[in-house]
Amino acid sequence: MLGGLGLELHPDKTKIVHAEKGFDFLGMYFRLCSVRKKESRLRKSCRIWPSDSSGSRIKQRVREVIGQRYSKSLEDMITSLNPVLRSWDNYHKVRGIAP
Repeated sequence: MLGGLGLELHPDKTKIVHAEKGFDFLGMYFRLCSVRKKESRLRKSCRIWPSDSSGSRIKQRVREVIGQRYSKSLEDMITSLNPVLRSWDNYHKVRGIAP
């Protein structure tokens, strides 16, 4: 499949891991977790949340936008932070697939 797209795996960046241990992919952390509901027919489900590195990057970006001296007014900070936070949130939203 990758060859047809003109892509290839990088040996230093590619590894096979157990889903129970979890893995980072495109700024998201994926992990196979046990289902806690006793009535559920599923025993495991895939949980997804932003990776630690993604969280670190957004914190650094917020620091850059705000600045260290807080010289901007609150309205200016909100105006400059809203697009940054909205884009991060929109990228990391996990939406269920409708049947």
